[in-house]
Amino acid sequence: TVDEEDVSEEPPPPPPPPPPKLAVPLASRIVVLDLAGNRLGPDATPSSKALSSLKKLRTLNLADNGLETCSGLASLVNLEALFLQKNYLRSADGLWGLSKLSSLDLRDNDIRSVAALRP
Repeated sequence: TVDEEDVSEEPPPPPPPPPPKLAVPLASRIVVLDLAGNRLGPDATPSSKALSSLKKLRTLNLADNGLETCSGLASLVNLEALFLQKNYLRSADGLWGLSKLSSLDLRDNDIRSVAALRP
């Protein structure tokens, strides 16, 4: 038999180190966001709550996602380029407040009026 004093238990391994903390949250550093072709579907709506943290966002590509509305994008006040082609949009409502927008692609949608883009 083995004497109990001769058996030594190994200490448990140390826990893994915590993930490194970023000095600046990722959302506050994103300048270009390309979500094209994800087929988010007609029930998907760009959420202003989800997008509001993207303060530096200059370019957003939501092309080919099956979106039926572009409301919720008004919080992206620094947006300069927006790609919404190949969706199911019927109006440009929700874009009127994007004063820095200089490039807008709405091809291949079902938009019948761009009145919402007028000041």
